[in-house]
Amino acid sequence: MDGGTSMNKLRTYILICFCWFVLPSNAQRTISFHPDSVARKHALKINLLSPLFLTLNLAHEVRLNSHQSMQQVLAYTYFYANGGNKKITDFKGLYYTLDYRIYGKNKKAWQGGYLNPFIRYNYINHKYYITDTTTNITKNYQEKLQGLSLGFAWGKQKIYRNKFLIDYSIGIFASLPLNRYQSEGTPTEIPDDTFVFYNSPFTDGIGIRPVLRFGYLF
Repeated sequence: MDGGTSMNKLRTYILICFCWFVLPSNAQRTISFHPDSVARKHALKINLLSPLFLTLNLAHEVRLNSHQSMQQVLAYTYFYANGGNKKITDFKGLYYTLDYRIYGKNKKAWQGGYLNPFIRYNYINHKYYITDTTTNITKNYQEKLQGLSLGFAWGKQKIYRNKFLIDYSIGIFASLPLNRYQSEGTPTEIPDDTFVFYNSPFTDGIGIRPVLRFGYLF
């Protein structure tokens, strides 16, 4: 009996030691995680090139899976120009873009090169001011333009510390005019320095889409 009791005590002691050292270790491995292992599903971005075009350009990308995502882009631009002491043009633009991205095969989501077909709605509100050299009277004329652009871009995106990203691409697009309004009495021949946007690539023509974005993942 004494031998059996001793064996039972020894087995109990070994079992306690096993639970003491092994279970906490397994629990620690289960609970602990590295921040880079967290799957991010959203990204907010700003186009660093937009100030060059007097534009504010913001984007929101949503991950669909490890190789596909959808992105919405909203841009607003405003500027005016003076000739002498008088305003000669006033320009406002609003653009909404929907991107569909296909990333190449990569071990990490949202990383590497991608193909990016996109569609964009363009709205332009343009005022221009013409001064009659004889009477010195300035008249205000206005045109409102709407266009739809279809394009394709090639780009690459890099993720840093699973929090920040750099996204750069180059694309080409073709635009079709949807609607045009022009105020009554607009002269048929308008001076070149009034910057009429009737044939703007955003509403009728072909254009280039350069992008350099900085973003935050969440």
